[in-house]
Amino acid sequence: MYLDVCRMIGEGGTFTTADVSVLVLLTLNLFLALCVLLQAKWLLRSISWQISQFKSAPRQISQFESAPQESASMSSGLRLLRDRWLSDLCDLHEAAQFDPLFATKRRMRTLERYLIAEGGDVDRAALRVRETLGFRRKYAVMDFHQFGMARRLFMHGTNPGASMYFADYGLRDRSGEPVLVGRISLMTDQQAPGRKAADNPIPASHLRAGLFVIERAATSCSMNASYILDLGPFPVKELCTGKRYWDANGVVDDSAALAERRAPHLSVRPHLPWHETMAAGLPMLREALRLATLHYPELLHRVYFYKPGRVFRAIFAIFRLWVPPNTRKRFVLVNEGEESLHFASHGPRGVPREQLPTELGGTGFSLRGDEFLMDAVIAYDACYLRKREDLVCGPGKF
Repeated sequence: MYLDVCRMIGEGGTFTTADVSVLVLLTLNLFLALCVLLQAKWLLRSISWQISQFKSAPRQISQFESAPQESASMSSGLRLLRDRWLSDLCDLHEAAQFDPLFATKRRMRTLERYLIAEGGDVDRAALRVRETLGFRRKYAVMDFHQFGMARRLFMHGTNPGASMYFADYGLRDRSGEPVLVGRISLMTDQQAPGRKAADNPIPASHLRAGLFVIERAATSCSMNASYILDLGPFPVKELCTGKRYWDANGVVDDSAALAERRAPHLSVRPHLPWHETMAAGLPMLREALRLATLHYPELLHRVYFYKPGRVFRAIFAIFRLWVPPNTRKRFVLVNEGEESLHFASHGPRGVPREQLPTELGGTGFSLRGDEFLMDAVIAYDACYLRKREDLVCGPGKF
């Protein structure tokens, strides 16, 4: 009908009002059809563009894992922070080229952690790096990479009151990242068989040994590490004799340092002045959280508190407020039987069940009371030997 009306117009024929209405309606329909075709073409082009963007985009990063380059602004901020490092920050650390955390090999990753922690603010990130460099110099953090330092810090014969209950003994997740393991009862259970005054933690000694573990984790991971803290009861069966691994080099009882608010006469130094006068307990825990958060930002993927009891849940409600919200959300309470939902999951950050210790719900080797910490001492020294082979090649190796 549309063609008939058009033919009449071309031939100069006459047509009725109904013919005009038909022509208008048909023209309008044709116009709408053309619009739909154009819209479909635009939609297909848009979908094609989005698919190409998705294919070229990096893998999705979870909220607990930092992307190497989250955005264009972060990339530009990282370049600016790198330039600040090269222009003035590296001069604050005379041994920066040999520092495992800030040497060329992992410097950009370290700077990136600070930038992410400060929300992309280059000035605040640079200030935080400056504070960390001052801390590393004052606290002699480079000493943590000396051969035999783990044994010196963990053993009460050389560092009384260290009372170390957590370390990296070699457990890894499916991504190859380190998983620290701790058993809090080794330090806190006052009713443990053979418990003596020398087993109590002294803040200055304990904090230095704890920072050693954090420092070595920071320099051994590619992205970030995880930490499983066993809150279960004291392993009476394995430690029924009262013999502790930290007494292997002899027992030095300087527990009087707690009452006198001082560092032990025999200890691995240096100590920060306020660590020597600090009380044990929650003040010591708060200082440990402060140091780890301030100087090792974005280091931990998760902290799993395994088998939390009522008392711990009450304490947890307090100390979780001592860390920034971004760190707080990485704290996870895990009940017995929930391992597969968290640290024993099948994801890239889960630990295979056959490697997970039996005390943590796995089918692997036992922690053997506190012997896993002696395994860690051996592992730390073995790791040092591999790094030393790199160091002798000179700073260019980094």
